[in-house]
Amino acid sequence: MAFHTSKELYDGVVAEFVVMDMLCANQLLVEKGLGIKNVCITMDNKPSYPQSQKHHDLDLHLNDCKTYLLQQTKTVEVKYAYNDSYPTFFAEITQLNSQTYAEYLVYPPDFMFYVNGFDKMAYCYDGNKFVEGVKRDYDHRRKNQYNSADGVLFGKKQQDYGYLFSYPVKQNYFNVLKNKDEEIKHRLNASRGVYVNGSKTCKGLPNLT
Repeated sequence: MAFHTSKELYDGVVAEFVVMDMLCANQLLVEKGLGIKNVCITMDNKPSYPQSQKHHDLDLHLNDCKTYLLQQTKTVEVKYAYNDSYPTFFAEITQLNSQTYAEYLVYPPDFMFYVNGFDKMAYCYDGNKFVEGVKRDYDHRRKNQYNSADGVLFGKKQQDYGYLFSYPVKQNYFNVLKNKDEEIKHRLNASRGVYVNGSKTCKGLPNLT
């Protein structure tokens, strides 16, 4: 099966739209959860397109609420997981086939989100603290269930991984699947035949050769 038609990519893209819907619909969540105040936000997932030179999934645009002029842009990385009972998530470190580092480690995002497809909960972490936590636990890495990557397990609400908040996103899933079907298909088709080069170097970790 081609990757652009895989369930893995589909779930990941839907998770990106779910996070967009969640944040755009919840100004209070942005203010209290992300600690971003006195701005109006807009979001897009243009950076997630494979042809982009950016290294994250979403742009969180912070605009002046009176003039709507752009003040700042925060970067967001989104991970999908299906966790029915475990108190942990898996943070990928190395793609074993290509021997390259996960992109979020090389280019830390401002915020990291894990979306659990089982119970429809989203978990948010400070991106820099999350990356620091993964690197700190490098010596405890293990392979994933597909033997395609190694990484580390961390607690869903682990403070030294930068945990900020969790939020139910069942309604956001409903909104996305009902209203974003064409945009999701377009995003998936953009991945057809695209190969993304990874990095064999990452600050604070051994070089991969």
